[in-house]
Amino acid sequence: MSGPRIDAIVETVRDDTADVKVIDIRPVELIDCRAPSGAHVEVMLPNGLVRCYSLINQEADAYRIAVKREDA
Repeated sequence: MSGPRIDAIVETVRDDTADVKVIDIRPVELIDCRAPSGAHVEVMLPNGLVRCYSLINQEADAYRIAVKREDA
């Protein structure tokens, strides 16, 4: 799965549960971020790793993902 690369910044991070954080990611350039249910986004991390997350929002100006802490 890959599509156009979009430069973005982490706008907010909040605790949802003890081991789940909800993260809002806002594109640097204004684009429509709405996506159909079940859509995914690939997040390219600074260390070069790529992680895939399900989008959990229908906002037009940011992507929202939930990330579960894995001790490993």
